[in-house]
Amino acid sequence: MNSDFKITDALAASFALEMYDMVEAIEEEILKYQGDPDALVILLYHIDNFTPETKQQLLMASAKQIAAVSQLRPFVGLPTSIFKRVIKIAMNSIAEIEDAFNVARAIIIWTGENQNRNVRLYLF
Repeated sequence: MNSDFKITDALAASFALEMYDMVEAIEEEILKYQGDPDALVILLYHIDNFTPETKQQLLMASAKQIAAVSQLRPFVGLPTSIFKRVIKIAMNSIAEIEDAFNVARAIIIWTGENQNRNVRLYLF
């Protein structure tokens, strides 16, 4: 995604102008990046700007790719509320992810950078 995420600006403008066909088209394009951990970690910063369906798909994709997503530098800067949502989905999907270690490692990476032991204890 080399457009510096101007696509999220276009999405916000489409919502503001109530151009819902454009919102749908933009979100369809965004969902094409579900397999790209680099794009996903950046999209997480904008997660609350999406429709509920797209938001859920992006959170699920991030949770399923938690090993790759958590290794990217922007991951540690995620706001606590977004981090918790991704981790909760990952924890609930451990059977699908088949790797509890990566979920635990993601928690340690994020809380280690953010000095947030309360979140770590809450999640464990």
